[in-house]
Amino acid sequence: MKKIDKLVLRAFIGPFSITFVVVVFILLIQYMLKYIEDFVGKDLGFTVFAELLFYFSLNMTPVALPLAILLSTLMTFGNLAEHNELTAIKGAGISLIRALFPIFIVVLILTFGIFYFNDYIVPKANLKAYSLLFDIRQKKPTLNFKEGAFYNGLPGYSIKVSKKFPGGNALKGVMIYDHTSGRGNTNVILADSGYTYTIYNDRYLVLELFNGKSFNEIHEQNVAQPQQFVRNQFRQSKLIFSLASFDLERTKEELFKGNRMMNNISELNTYVDSSRREYDKLETKLSKNIAAYYHYLFSPLDSAKNESTYIKIKSTDRRFRDRQAGKYQTGFTPSDTFSRPGRQVAGRFHQSSKLKAALNKTSTDASRSGHPEQPVPGTRENPHILKKATNQARGVKSYIKANRQRLKNIDRDANYFEIEKWRKYTQSVACIIFFLIGAPLGAIIKKGGLGVPAIISIMFFMIFYVLSIIGEKWAKEGIILIPYGMWAADFILLPIGLFFLRQAKNDSRLFQTDAWAVLWQKIRPGRKT
Repeated sequence: MKKIDKLVLRAFIGPFSITFVVVVFILLIQYMLKYIEDFVGKDLGFTVFAELLFYFSLNMTPVALPLAILLSTLMTFGNLAEHNELTAIKGAGISLIRALFPIFIVVLILTFGIFYFNDYIVPKANLKAYSLLFDIRQKKPTLNFKEGAFYNGLPGYSIKVSKKFPGGNALKGVMIYDHTSGRGNTNVILADSGYTYTIYNDRYLVLELFNGKSFNEIHEQNVAQPQQFVRNQFRQSKLIFSLASFDLERTKEELFKGNRMMNNISELNTYVDSSRREYDKLETKLSKNIAAYYHYLFSPLDSAKNESTYIKIKSTDRRFRDRQAGKYQTGFTPSDTFSRPGRQVAGRFHQSSKLKAALNKTSTDASRSGHPEQPVPGTRENPHILKKATNQARGVKSYIKANRQRLKNIDRDANYFEIEKWRKYTQSVACIIFFLIGAPLGAIIKKGGLGVPAIISIMFFMIFYVLSIIGEKWAKEGIILIPYGMWAADFILLPIGLFFLRQAKNDSRLFQTDAWAVLWQKIRPGRKT
């Protein structure tokens, strides 16, 4: 058995190493193409690119590992079955499950390893990668004068060049506006030609001008005196500009720490719990403060009844936060439902006879206690009541609208952080599921090499990716619970892997054309029995 285990492992390690590197490279190139415009013309250097690619390659590892396992197991057992080595192993009395066992142990180790890697290494790599990417995007492009256009890359100067000679250093028709004094276009330099070069290890730019004139407007402190203009003529003049503004300035990494991609599971749980508590606190405060807008319905009859008057909010499900208002003092049950953010808060108040009787009783009690009698709302004799009710309705609408948006933002951020937490688990378990699909499928297909396994791997990976995106989208929108949405792809592909494993164990001819031809001959219509 040790020799067979070594044979299977040697057949697996080679394809796995190659496919893993290739998949990481392909995903990395595909991801970096989105930012290619941010790299053009900034003279970043090899070290900056190498650092950025290294950090993003660590970010791609949890995504690339399941695909590499799927492709390598397909190639491994496809080669073994194609060269009848798998048949020889079965002929020796060793089952397929036992032949898969050494690779399964390796995949199990990789699963736990990629989980801890995704939890500890990837957040740090994301922090460094995205902070560096932000600094690169903020960096100014390298010095580049364009013909017939003003260049404002140098702080305090605006330079226009009529013509650039081959090589880019020799210039023709130079116009320079000096804005360093902060008084507008008061200093202008015109030159027939010029030449540029750098000094002190490219720290400074020297612009050497020939046959030109400078015009300066001098502002006197005494406004009553007329302004003075100075004109100078020169054959040769030099201007030196500092290029410090073109350096890549690094931002503090702590400023990016709040992003969900830069946190591990413990930090994500802390943020989610604090957000849920803030959500519940704000919603409870909203339900209590909104009672002040309903003067006639929720006002107490006396101090004793005031203590018993409250709004009862019951949470039937924490995720969807369905709120059901309780019954109140007057016997009137409002249908206000404070649902999760994004849904409208609607209420229907029916002016029934019971409500009118309660309001009449309230007005009578109020008159006896020394308060002026309040007429019944909705009567034509009291139009000011309708106006007051309209203003209160507008006020409660504005209040609910503002708080609903705040609740929506809190719930959305909490969902994003919770989705990021579950993604660390699902990406790790996907390694085992893709092994259960790839290994038996390779034994059934009996095709090695890179062609057929690559096509099948890409097909299953696309199915997994599409299911993951759909589940994540539904979880964000609140259609389904977040754990269900994140685990949907794994749960759907797991039975497929177990089905392939059963078929491979029974030596099924699932993908052989002659088997399907025989089956068609048995079930085709018009066949003579």
